[in-house]
Amino acid sequence: MVSPEQERMLANVLKSDIETLYASIGYFEEQKKIGVAPSDRKKLTDLGKQWVNDRKDKIRDLICTNNKINALYNSNSEDDKDKIEAILLIADLIVAICSGIPAIYVSTLIIKIGLKELCNEQQNMD
Repeated sequence: MVSPEQERMLANVLKSDIETLYASIGYFEEQKKIGVAPSDRKKLTDLGKQWVNDRKDKIRDLICTNNKINALYNSNSEDDKDKIEAILLIADLIVAICSGIPAIYVSTLIIKIGLKELCNEQQNMD
């Protein structure tokens, strides 16, 4: 169960656009490597895209065959609570490959891009 405070935090992350999510992932990745992250948003975004692309196959393997995630998100619900539930389910599945990157940012990015696009490879994640 998600606390009201956690739900508000997740709703704020859900409001982020795709480029901001990539930049956030790049920030955490770079900070993990050298202890500080560059302030150049384009560089952070590029780092985030590279991080996601390097793990795209693993991400697909973990989530694309999960019936619970597919059933929940294939309902095409625009309700934030349904999206938050999908984000949390995906985060639980991918947390092991995130190593230092908050899984919530990665799972939100997946929801923003779309499970159908990711799993059917109709659209590249970058």
